[in-house]
Amino acid sequence: MERILLPIMIQDPSLSGIYKQAEGFYATEPYYLDGPVSERVAVIDFDEKTGAVLPGAKYIKERRRKTGYFVDEENRPIRFRNEYGKFEYRLETRAFNQVSVFATVLRTMAIFEDEEVLGRQLHWSFDSPQLLVIPRAGVWANAYYDRNTHSLQFFYFKDRNTGEWVYSSLSRDIVSHETAHAILDGIAPDLYDAITPQSQALHETIADLTAVIMALKSHNLVLYIIKQNQGDITQSTEFSRIGEQFGRAIKKKRSEDEDTTKPASLRELSEIKSFDKTDHKPHRLSVSLSAALYNLLVQMYEDWWDIETKRAQQENIQSFVKHGRRKHKDPKISGAHEALRTTVDDFSKMVLGALDYLPPGEISFADFGRAMFANQQNLHHFTAVPRDERQRAKKRIDWLIERFEQAGIIDNERTIREMPIVGNPLVKTHFEHKALKELNLDELIQSDWMAYQFANDHRRLLGIPRDIPFEIHPRLAIKKQLFETKDDTKIYQNQIIFKASWEKLEKNVVSVSGFPRSRRIKVGTTLVIDRDSQTIIARLHTDDDSDLEIARTRMITKLQEDKLLRFEDESVGPHGETLQNFVQADQSNEVLHLSGVSRLLHIIDTEEAG
Repeated sequence: MERILLPIMIQDPSLSGIYKQAEGFYATEPYYLDGPVSERVAVIDFDEKTGAVLPGAKYIKERRRKTGYFVDEENRPIRFRNEYGKFEYRLETRAFNQVSVFATVLRTMAIFEDEEVLGRQLHWSFDSPQLLVIPRAGVWANAYYDRNTHSLQFFYFKDRNTGEWVYSSLSRDIVSHETAHAILDGIAPDLYDAITPQSQALHETIADLTAVIMALKSHNLVLYIIKQNQGDITQSTEFSRIGEQFGRAIKKKRSEDEDTTKPASLRELSEIKSFDKTDHKPHRLSVSLSAALYNLLVQMYEDWWDIETKRAQQENIQSFVKHGRRKHKDPKISGAHEALRTTVDDFSKMVLGALDYLPPGEISFADFGRAMFANQQNLHHFTAVPRDERQRAKKRIDWLIERFEQAGIIDNERTIREMPIVGNPLVKTHFEHKALKELNLDELIQSDWMAYQFANDHRRLLGIPRDIPFEIHPRLAIKKQLFETKDDTKIYQNQIIFKASWEKLEKNVVSVSGFPRSRRIKVGTTLVIDRDSQTIIARLHTDDDSDLEIARTRMITKLQEDKLLRFEDESVGPHGETLQNFVQADQSNEVLHLSGVSRLLHIIDTEEAG
């Protein structure tokens, strides 16, 4: 593995002068090539005038240091020392754009792959090892992930007010947001075809919260915000606003008196938004969930801030008694630094770490809440974890339920803890089952046949209806770090993620003539197994709320009204390519089935986004 220092944009280019625009990130990949290119990510840049592929930033390998660096088109290092001996980056060069977007993608991946988050290497949903990144795909106020071309595509456009070019690939928020779409597609690929608006909204929520986490992990940005606001993160929009430069640029100035330089964004997460289960607009729905979880993050931070401030005050007393001087100049500021670092780690583990727990198929916000509940309940239950951390996990569960109730996502805490379906609870944690006691778990992981037989023999455990076909997903074997003590002792748990899914029919009550009367949707179950004790950590079923069925009906009706549905051959271009701006519809055997619904997230609704 090769470890090199790469530059990442701290914040949108329009905010220059507030703080440093770029900072370093150490990436570790098996190799690096010109482009930049690594084993899992490849930047491909095109000339805007000719469409030709450009050579890309050149990689220089230093043998004596066993590492390397990237240079621009004039063979100048992108990172260099200025006349005062301080490091700077050549922000104005195209090579910097190429390397920065590459670094931001890798940094985003590293957040998910952390031992305490997913605890495993990511896999793409497509059959190819590399995610392609196109930093200047064309002139358009947009950026998106596309599964069919295995790519992240970033566009550029002119600011409606200033006339300056805006490059979406130079916005850390947007790059991390789109990378998160690709990552989530690999974790929960069924969401790509899901009709449920909340399933599509979950994609947006995870992408937005990933951008928030990226901001919170920026050392220079955090230093600036804490200093400016005396530790109070509720007084800053730097974390709660997504895509500030992009949002301001697409908003047209309405009058000469309007100040277009003030903060704007694609989305604002600081205020709890009302939630409607039957709403069919994913971008609008996503803000309800994103804001609820962002406010949970603030609550977690304020709790830690109080703890760390008191700790710093106590250290000051001890230091003064022993050495006659204080350890911390301002205990509140020192406490804020430590509290924010701990909070972003806890939040990443709670939110992103729960994604492997999601059941397959059509996902609701409540499903995601139950996945987070099961994830934290496991930490609370694991006796090797110190008691105070287990109690904090219990506290986070209570806060999660409070925030979901406040936003109207759930009616009461039973929605998270006990909601029954077909005689089984939607989520059940920490129980033994005879099916696992004599089972060879190594074979379960490695053998598809063994995994299928296990599911077929234990349909009741998994909630699979009798006499219907089902699908077994690839099993995941994970060594997840649950906690790290002050003396750097790491506490691990060996987990197996087992998923089974199947299709069910529901009435297609759509007010459009000629539509099939039934539609096909995917549902399923996830088992999280403790490999060492051979017990079940969690079992989670897909939600069956009738309001979700209503929302699906509204979604299909709206797609048809907007002429975004294309049946069979109509969804294919002249050269056999899938048309990107439409949802594919199949009505074989008088049953409707949609695919590629996630492509609708490519189309930015500026009214919603702004």
